[in-house]
Amino acid sequence: MKKIILPILLFICVSCSAKTETALYYYEDTSFQVSKINSVEAFIKSISSSWDFRFFEKDQKSMKALIQDSDAFFIGLYKGEKHILTITNVGVGSTLRVSIYSDNDLPKESLRTLSEDVVQGLSELDIQLVKPTK
Repeated sequence: MKKIILPILLFICVSCSAKTETALYYYEDTSFQVSKINSVEAFIKSISSSWDFRFFEKDQKSMKALIQDSDAFFIGLYKGEKHILTITNVGVGSTLRVSIYSDNDLPKESLRTLSEDVVQGLSELDIQLVKPTK
């Protein structure tokens, strides 16, 4: 019973604290292999460095509880206090989700370039991001 309730409570806590802002760019890979988490993390760290964003990562052990003991991660890139990019497989562990959010300080052209850089870089890791159909 405890194994069922803890993930539900953690999911509710994360959901309630999440911002409801709509992403400017949103991509998914529905066949994400969790064995690529470390490669994704290294790539996103390089994006963070090249774009001068602050890197934030939630503890993978605590994230693992959210998807019933499968490997999971959440990474956010921030400019000041404003989140710019989130990437995670929390929820359905085989789905990787990337969201890029609007920022008043960054022109939309820059955010589009960031989006293209992320899609291209992850494709080099054999991760095929697509815009989901509604």
